[in-house]
Parts: sequence; structure tokens; C-alpha cells
Amino acid sequence: MSFRRRALLAVAALAAILALSAALGFSPLARYLANSRAHRLGISLNIASLRPAWLGIRLSNVDILIPEIPALTIHIDQALVRPDGSAQIVHGNASFTGSPDDLRAQLKRWRDARPPPGSTTSSPRSAVSVAGFAITWTDPAEPASSFRVFGLSAPDALGTLAVHADRLELRHARGQLDASAVDLALERGETLQLRTFYADDVHAQVDLQAREATPADAEGLPNPSVPVDTTGTPVAVVPAKLKAWRANVFDLAAAASLRMAPDARVDVGALETKMTRGEEKLTLGPGRLEVFQRDGSVVVNLAPGGATEEHGITFRAEVPVRGGDLRVDVSGGPISLAGIGVRDGDLGLTSTARAKLEVNVHTTWRGDGKTVAFDGTVHGTNLAVRHDKLGDDPVEGLEVAAKVKGEVQTDGTRLDLEDSEFDIGSVQLQLGGVVDRSSGRLSVDMHFGVPMVACQAVLDALPSSLIPAVKGMASAGTTSLKGRIRFDPSHPKEFLLDYVAANDCRVTAVPPAIDVARFRLPFRRMVYMPDGKQIEVETGPGTPGWLSLGAMSPFLEAAVMTTEDGGFRRHHGFDHEAIRNSVRENLIAQRFVRGASTISMQLAKNLYLGRRKTVSRKLQELILTVYLEQALTKAQILELYLNVIEFGPMVYGAGPAAHHYFKTDAGALSFGQALYLSSILPNPKLQHFGAGGRVSDGYMGFLHKLMRLAERRHWVSSADLEEGLTEWVVFGRPEPERTGTPPGEAGETKPGQDTEGGTWPDDDDAAP
Repeated sequence: MSFRRRALLAVAALAAILALSAALGFSPLARYLANSRAHRLGISLNIASLRPAWLGIRLSNVDILIPEIPALTIHIDQALVRPDGSAQIVHGNASFTGSPDDLRAQLKRWRDARPPPGSTTSSPRSAVSVAGFAITWTDPAEPASSFRVFGLSAPDALGTLAVHADRLELRHARGQLDASAVDLALERGETLQLRTFYADDVHAQVDLQAREATPADAEGLPNPSVPVDTTGTPVAVVPAKLKAWRANVFDLAAAASLRMAPDARVDVGALETKMTRGEEKLTLGPGRLEVFQRDGSVVVNLAPGGATEEHGITFRAEVPVRGGDLRVDVSGGPISLAGIGVRDGDLGLTSTARAKLEVNVHTTWRGDGKTVAFDGTVHGTNLAVRHDKLGDDPVEGLEVAAKVKGEVQTDGTRLDLEDSEFDIGSVQLQLGGVVDRSSGRLSVDMHFGVPMVACQAVLDALPSSLIPAVKGMASAGTTSLKGRIRFDPSHPKEFLLDYVAANDCRVTAVPPAIDVARFRLPFRRMVYMPDGKQIEVETGPGTPGWLSLGAMSPFLEAAVMTTEDGGFRRHHGFDHEAIRNSVRENLIAQRFVRGASTISMQLAKNLYLGRRKTVSRKLQELILTVYLEQALTKAQILELYLNVIEFGPMVYGAGPAAHHYFKTDAGALSFGQALYLSSILPNPKLQHFGAGGRVSDGYMGFLHKLMRLAERRHWVSSADLEEGLTEWVVFGRPEPERTGTPPGEAGETKPGQDTEGGTWPDDDDAAP
């Protein structure tokens, strides 16, 4: 029996007591007899005033306490009791305090100890109507949780229940619900069952990231129930949450089926749902909600935007009551995102009134609860989104589509993706295979491909706001990609990344701002101050500090090829072997630890783009790299690179770097000095000089290992290596110290690298 039902029974008992009082008049005896009857029912009654009224007695400020139910208190502002025992209660409130289990237990004990109204040993049941009543429930153990009903009315509180509430409020740590103009009809049988539930407006908010507080939280201690990664950062408990969510859905459906009459119906005219996860949010609705039973399942239909939308999207869930598969289908459109309730700012989306969405997705949660199968299509046009990871400006005019089919384990350990397609404009990515985390570490076996497409179509598919620097570029030719990646953490040496990229893209026109012709004369570009602010400087041929490649030490080329890009002279802007090694190392580490940027890619970034790591910058970097490789020779690329790259705070170019660190010209740099400069490129702020300006022992040993690697790759001669191994680099000295023998090679480890810029050598002997 519900809390509300039991509370109304208590009110009915009060009505019978007040009826007896009315029959005896207003004498003290009436109060005495009323209190005596209340005592027999386990009720403490306090009536502030009684006064005569037409065909009855008017009572004011009545307080009811039930010692056996300390969690419940009732106050009635006004009540009219008639001689036949019927009562009309106008305004008042009932307050529940405690956990639901405690309340149920207390109400049951009180009810079981006494005969119910209408039995042969009690007074006949009298009609009781309620209007303008309020009910409040709170739990001190869960201060964030509460339930309130305002404006409750019941024409016959003890007969066939028909209840109206002006407003409902439910609060919980995981969200809240507000409803207005609620009408509820219950049907009496072996148990009370829902007949109808109608509401005009319901607003629900769900926090997908919230969790229950624990004593450890109160003490400020680590919560053992929340797993953390190796850095101590909390990680999502996907498996447990999914299993619990599924159990709750099926339990709720079973309970609803028991409480609903076979032809019962829930109808909400306007349901609005807001879901939040951290700073992210998504709003759906208002739209019509229907819940009913059919063929052994509880069916839920939700139509955000309402039935008036010609191409509205419908969410339909069928939850079996006695086991089986749970099905959720989403279909409809095209309809604007605003039409289904999505607001500007939700998930970073903007201009939702112009964006269109068409969906036809079917999901099946298997009866064993272990897998969810999915199959369907999604198509979005004129999408606009703002996100820090995408770029500086909103990305507008996106057209994306997906055709997916597969299964995912509900514990989050495995994804099986059948041949699926993801489209951006006319560019299609084909993807299929398995991603598995069942061993606790990520394993992958996927095939991928991009069918042949015109290079210009690739440029056209990308919104101009995503590639502003190359807007206006034209290209010819075609490109395609086909490959496979396979990685098993238990057998890392069997890693496979095999792909064939057929690319004959040719840049045929560029906007003046990126035309390499402007680099033949002095030009202006943005650089970074030590505090991170950008300023514009003039550089280029003829400006102070600018050097031709021939005026630089030949050791500089050998140095940057050793530390940054070993394949520079043979690749066309992209080192595929470095890409394979980068992917392998990142998978082994299970995090992003190594990049595969080439000298050409770094030059594109430094000439045209900023430092912020965004999708926009990376896409433009790839496109500009293709252009630089076509428009310049390798010598020209290297000359530009060595003149614009950052070697320290406000130290740009090899010429200024040679003077800053060693008080010499870039053409006079020794092998060790050149390698020191190239080795700090991934992180120019980190220096390795010790007492007296000498490079630390461990780092000097690392430089000597790089020297040996350069000699093995024939970038320097044996004589260069022999001489280099005798030098010790010193800050502020044009000539390095000569030791005659190399220092010990133990000690300082290889410096941390920028995960984008440069690729440290793979040769094991090059690692310190």
C-alpha cells in the first residue's frame, strides 16, 4: 500500500472521530470522547477550535500525531465534519520524514495492530474528500532527496481513488522531476492498480555522472568504490552502471505491470527531459509521452516536439515483463534539432533551428543482459557545433551520416562492428572489426578504408570554418585508403598496421596568405612570448638572424634528421613507418605518448598555424604539408624550418639559437652543439645544463648515443663521430670542452617529447 493511501486512511480515521464529536455537540465531553476514540486508534489528536457550521461542525488547526508512526505528522487547516461522519478537508499538509523502508514498516505496524475502517469491529467507513492538501517527504540520510505534492484533491479519498495534484516535485541526487496538472485514477482490486495517469507538463532532469555519497566522501577520503587510473583520476564505472541500469529498467517494468490495470494508460501532454554529464547537457522535448501494456511488455512512446510535427522523431521502448529482449527504436525526420527540443549549447551544438536530423536506429538489449545489438542510419545536415577540441570558431555547415551495425558488450569490454560507413559530405570512411578490453587492456582488430574520391571533394566536404587557413585552395587528382590494424597487448611484437594510400592529389591554386612565394622576401608571422601571448614579428631573407641553409653547420641537418625526422629526405611529407611506430607505442602504453610529425608537418604548423591542439589545426596541418612538399624542394623546406622553429623562449631560428646558447654562429656549431639544439625541440623550455654551464652527465651520454645513431645512418662520417664523442657541450662557450673519452651513459633518461612534434629514434641504442 502506498504512502499516500495509508496517509489518507489515517485522515479517514480522524473523520470518524470528528463525526462522533459532532453528534455530541460542543461540550468538553465532545473533545474527551473524540480524543478517547483517537487513542483507541493509536492517534494523538489536538483540535484548536470547533464551531458550528451549516449541517456540521467546522474544525480549525487540527494536528494529528501517531506515536507508532513518528515519521508522519498531519496538520489540517480547515475541516467540515457532517453528522453522518463524512468530512471535507480543505487545506493542510502531511509530512513524512525518514527512509521509504522505515515509513513502510511504521505504517504497516500501525495498520496491522488495528481493524481497518469499515470492518465489523470498527465504525462504518465515512466519505472523506480532500482539497488543497500538501504532502512532503524528506530523508535526513539523503538531504538531496525529497518529494512534494501541492494542491492535492481527492473527491472520495477512501473509495475508488481519483486524485488531482496541482504540482509534483521530486528531487534526488541524480536528478529532479516537476509535474503540473496531474490526474491519477486508481482501481481497487486485490491490490490498487493504476487506471489512468495524465499530466499537462512534466520536466525531468537527469545527471548521468552523479553517484551516491559515501562516508569516505564526508571525511574527504578516497572512495574505494570509485576506481582510479594510474594517476589517481576517477574513471567511469561503465559495466556496473549498465548492469544496474538494465536491472532497474526490468524491475521497474515488472513493478509497473503489477500496478497497472491491463488497459491502463499514462499520458503526458508535454514531457521535457534534460540530461547532464559534467559540463555537457542535452535537452529533448517537450513532447508527448505514452505508456501502456501490450503483449506482455510495457511500451513507452516518446515524441519530442509533439505530434504536430510532420516528420517528428519517435523514441519507442518495449520492455518485457517476464524476461526477453528489450527493444528501443528511434525513427523519424528530417526534423530540425530545435524541433525535438535540442537547444543551442547542448553538446556544443549551435544554430539548432537550421540543423536537420533524420534517424532510423534499432537497438536490442539481449535478454541475458550481456549484449546490445544495434543497426541503423543517422543523417545530419547543416550541423553547427562549437568545441574547444575542434577549433577556435564554431564549425558550421557540417553534413554527416552513419550507417552502423554491430553488438556491444554491456560491461564495456567488447565492440563488434560489422561493415559500417561514416560519411562527411562525399567522403566516406568504411570501418569494421573488433575492439576488445576483456583482458583489462585494449586489443584491436579492425579494417578500414576510404573509397576513391576526388581530392577537391575532400576539401569541399570540410566546412570552411574548420579549415580557415586553406579556404580557397583548389586541388586535382584522387585519393583512397585501405588498411587493417591488429594489436594484442599480450603479443605486442605481432602488431600490424598495414595500409595502402593511393594519393595523387595536386594543389592547383592557393590563397595569397599561404603562397610560398611570399617566403622569398621578408614576411611577418606570429610567435609566442614566454607568457604565452602572441606577437607579430618580421622574419625571412634579409632580416637579422635569417640564414641560408648553406650558411648553417651541416651538423644541423644531421641533428634534426636524427631526433625529428629520419625519413625526411625520402618521404613526401608523411613518414608511414613513423606513423606505424607511433600507433604501436601509443597502444602499448594505452595512452598518447608518441607522435609522428615530420619536419614538413612541423613547418606547416609553425608557418601558418597556432599551438592549440585541435582537430582544425591537425586537418590544416595535413593539407598544408601536401602543399609544401609540392611547392618547395627538400632544401627549401629545411632552410625555412631551421629559421622559424622555436629553440627556447623567444629564441626562433638556428642563428639566434647558436648565439643564445653557445655565443657562436650557426655555421660554426659542433656536432654535439647541433644535437643539443635539435634534442630540445620537443620541449624548448626544458634545459639540461648543470654547474658551470656543462650539460649534465646523463644528458651528454644521451647525445653521444644520438651521435652513434647518426653515423650508422650515414648522416655523418666516422671521423665526425670520433671527434664528437670527445666533446662536452657547455652553455655560453663557442667551443665545447674536449674530454678525450665519452662520459658514462647511465643516469639521465631521454627527455620527454612533444607528443606531436618529432619522433625520437627507434634504434634501441639511441635510448639513454
